[in-house]
Amino acid sequence: MVLRSTALQLAVLALFPIAPKSQAQEPVPPPSALPAQVSVGGRTSTVVDVPIAACGTSIPATFTGDRIGNCEGFSWWVSQHYALRTDYAEARARHLLTLLELAYPHYVELFGAEPEGIADKRMAVCYASSKESLDKALRSDGIVWNFGGGGICYENRYSVYCYPSGSLQYHQRYILLHECVHQIQMLLAGTVSVTPGWYYEGIADLLSSHVLSADERRLTLFVLDKATVHNCLDEGIAELAKTGLSPSAIHDKGIVARGLNVLWVAYLSIDPLRAARLTVWRDELHRLQLRGTNEEQSSGILQELYGPWEQIDRDFAAWVDTVANTFHYVSWGWEQEDHTLWSYGYAPNGQLSQTDLNLPPGRRPAPSALRLDYDLQSPPSPLVGGVASGVEEPSLGCVLDFSRTPGTGVAGLGLGVIEQSLLSVLVDAEKALRLDGTALDLQSVSVEFPAEFAAAMVASGHRAGLTLSIRSDRLDADLRVLPPDAAAPLLLHAELPIDTAARERLLSRPFAVLSRGGRHGVTPFADWGERTALEPPTPSPANRWGNPGQGRLTALVEANWRLGDAAPGALAEAIARLAAAAEDPARQQTAVQAYDGELPALLAEIESCAAPEETRRRALEVLRAAVR
Repeated sequence: MVLRSTALQLAVLALFPIAPKSQAQEPVPPPSALPAQVSVGGRTSTVVDVPIAACGTSIPATFTGDRIGNCEGFSWWVSQHYALRTDYAEARARHLLTLLELAYPHYVELFGAEPEGIADKRMAVCYASSKESLDKALRSDGIVWNFGGGGICYENRYSVYCYPSGSLQYHQRYILLHECVHQIQMLLAGTVSVTPGWYYEGIADLLSSHVLSADERRLTLFVLDKATVHNCLDEGIAELAKTGLSPSAIHDKGIVARGLNVLWVAYLSIDPLRAARLTVWRDELHRLQLRGTNEEQSSGILQELYGPWEQIDRDFAAWVDTVANTFHYVSWGWEQEDHTLWSYGYAPNGQLSQTDLNLPPGRRPAPSALRLDYDLQSPPSPLVGGVASGVEEPSLGCVLDFSRTPGTGVAGLGLGVIEQSLLSVLVDAEKALRLDGTALDLQSVSVEFPAEFAAAMVASGHRAGLTLSIRSDRLDADLRVLPPDAAAPLLLHAELPIDTAARERLLSRPFAVLSRGGRHGVTPFADWGERTALEPPTPSPANRWGNPGQGRLTALVEANWRLGDAAPGALAEAIARLAAAAEDPARQQTAVQAYDGELPALLAEIESCAAPEETRRRALEVLRAAVR
């Protein structure tokens, strides 16, 4: 969804002002002079040091060559791997280049290689402050394009062009990260069209679905279950329910709706063995170079690797049955920083800004490898206390932060959500706690803040913790603030009587984070259930599992596929052992060492198998390369 708000775009421009029109020439340091130091742990990158240099009107050497030059009002900035032309000022330029350097190790891991020549040239990105200024930049490069979206990567030029097509900062980052996936695939394969559209769009959307830390120094990519839109998991589940499209039908169509592309690619990517097969399929299509005419070969290779389409369709359907999205966006508009959701708080027609959490308090969530598949970075808060679902009297809560618009608007939680009908519990302008049950035919209760409590909330940084407990005959709301040097939090308590029907609705329906009339932070706390996809430790390889054996597993899958019926049984056994250890950090390294010890014997078996000589040579080459 493209979201626009003139007032908010002006606010964003105040944060990231446009650069001065005249920029002096500055020397362009070579890539080696700006080494990007990024600590990688699985899908998460953290800045150690990302040096960035201003180049003014000096044009860096890029893969685009002389097809991108200067433009009035724009200046050049460079990091190790990227050259950015922008009319934003320094802070924004540094933010964008840091974001790309955080993502770069994951681009390389995804495609298995760096672009040839990256030691001497950079990847070119033009990020303009508006559609109009981007149009000017495009025309300066001899391009006329009527933008229907926020970004594009031009084939044959290998250059990315973006502008802020919406005022949500997440959306702006997503567009840049998405287009730069296309860019590196083009540099490695010549074009994205050697793979089907569902792949090159789905993998770009999957990688660019992310959570950025509040200090902008830590980035987690390939995040499926997060709050901000595009929420591809939510969209994909809804699209699948509406269309019923199977993987075989998706493949036949070539490209489908964004969420469904991502859901299908995610299925192929989040299991180590399936991911290894996907890499073999993709790399073979890259090698074949069948531009726009790859349907038959793609289908054949997929079935050789995953089984016949009937089996693929069944396996995908069984996996989808285990997947549930936590977040559902309802109304404008939310950012996400770590686990905190920040509202814009100005939904149309005076509505509450609302995002639902599909976690009914009356039942404990089933274990899910995808639930909140990022590092929460939010330990239990003393302002909220313990929370529990599926118990006799369940509880949940949130930390509320009014610091960005102090004393303004309302923020809190909703229970018993049916679309936008709900029971709301809101802090009003840091002055009162208001419980409104009229949508459930209940009464409303308001408790004004005593002067001491209001002063304490201001002193505590405009933050408070809200805990909601569903009792047998009432809803308890406890609001806590903890000013500096206080021995214990101050407590404000309110109760709302509930009847049997209302209680059942509160227990069985999702809850929501709510805001209106301000920029409010809402950090939800609930019983998340068993989360089985926590991030691996840092440092570790830039794959979903931090698995040092993933390259070896992929090489084994490729060798086994190429050898076909002639493959020694030891190959399949080695695949099974590496795949079994791939998701367990305690077993990964041991499995890799055992495999490396067994490799000479495995190579000897391949050398003496019945496959043609060229096939054996390729299989041996792949396996040896994976351990170098």
